[in-house]
Amino acid sequence: MTTDLDELLTESDPGRQVAIPSIGSPEFERLWVAITEDGAQGSVRQPRRGGHILFPALSLGAIAVVLLLIVQLLPTSGGRPSTAAAATLRSLAQVAGAQSPVTPTGSQWLEQRVQTSFNGSIQSVGATQTPLATATASANIDEWSNTHSTTCTESAFSPAHFAAPANQQAWVAAGLLVQPATPAISCTSFSGSQYSTAGGAVGEGAGAFDISSLPTDPTRLAHELETGTTGISGLDQLPSGVAGNDPGFARSMVLLVGPTVGGSPSFWSALLNALATMHGVSAMGSVTTQTGKSGLGFSAQTGIGQSVIVLSPSTGGLLEARNFEDASLQASGSAFANENDLLGIWNKGGSYRIVVKWLDPINSPKLVDALPTPVQQQGGPVATATGWISAIERPGVTMTQLLSFDARLRMLPGRPSAGFAGPNSPGTHGFDVTMHGGNDSDLQRVVTFMERSGLFVNVRQG
Repeated sequence: MTTDLDELLTESDPGRQVAIPSIGSPEFERLWVAITEDGAQGSVRQPRRGGHILFPALSLGAIAVVLLLIVQLLPTSGGRPSTAAAATLRSLAQVAGAQSPVTPTGSQWLEQRVQTSFNGSIQSVGATQTPLATATASANIDEWSNTHSTTCTESAFSPAHFAAPANQQAWVAAGLLVQPATPAISCTSFSGSQYSTAGGAVGEGAGAFDISSLPTDPTRLAHELETGTTGISGLDQLPSGVAGNDPGFARSMVLLVGPTVGGSPSFWSALLNALATMHGVSAMGSVTTQTGKSGLGFSAQTGIGQSVIVLSPSTGGLLEARNFEDASLQASGSAFANENDLLGIWNKGGSYRIVVKWLDPINSPKLVDALPTPVQQQGGPVATATGWISAIERPGVTMTQLLSFDARLRMLPGRPSAGFAGPNSPGTHGFDVTMHGGNDSDLQRVVTFMERSGLFVNVRQG
């Protein structure tokens, strides 16, 4: 969300000032000359291509439908998973490990279509609490993910539905639309601990998670998921209200829903085996999804209540997920924002939450060579990214300084472009740079330029 940095910095600490070199000063000019001269001497190499594999659990393996007839799954609560739940998950894990991965090459994307219904609630607009601003909506979402941890979505939303007229009035007063702009296009990218967004999102979404570093030993994987020690910050740092009493199940849901980068058949097999050992997992028996498919249901108590996954007995893949939060939907939900409302959440900031009632994949994942042209055009620079740099602005930095710096930044090789990623903490804001070509030297040149400018702290490559 676009935020007035000067206003937020003043509110957080009106008396704090940091000496920052002026963009037009002789010191900055010398820095600029040094950086650009380095660029003229750099060698040209092809950008490094990731060797990661995209293989969401939506396309796991094959197992006979007869499991539905011979396995009776009885619900349990708390403690270790039921015997039947554990046995069935281990059976699904066996076939998951025998599958061929869906592997993109070069600039390919993995495409997946889903249907979903969700509840949206606005907690505040600026400093004003808005507890009545709640609505329900549905969407058909086309989702593309690549090996750069980027996800782009094209979402067709239904109009918002309200429990009472007071909810609709509060919703509109918060700066939201009843009839959203549709289709809505958004691209999000996860780089390091920062999110880059394009497409006008109200808040920050997550791109594809790179899970190539996660273990394929079920015991170790279960431990990391339950304790939040995977090393993937967006996975480990689930809000306490989401993780609940069974955080391992909550994090497994995040991975099953995806999108993910760097998975493999052995990983998805390990994930199902890990689920078979996690505390609090209950079996639900045969379950019919919202789109009419039959599968095997498993549930646990997360921070939102009872969360559910439904797996296909013939493929082991995800047929449905219920009652969870989805980061990609957080970004595409910007379709409901009214940009023209100067007093609404788009312009004044605030907090909101989207809880998915249910999400069903409506096709098998497939590889495509490129994003559709409308998505490339409206998804912005994130859609064609080849690398990222994230940083935090120093307190005291003004918008004028940032815009002047950005104008110089765009002149460097590698087509860098910058974005402002909302407030991270009082007085600081994310500054993310997206690269669109060039080589490792070009990326390092931008890092050096940012570090020496004096405008940023914690400059990191994605």
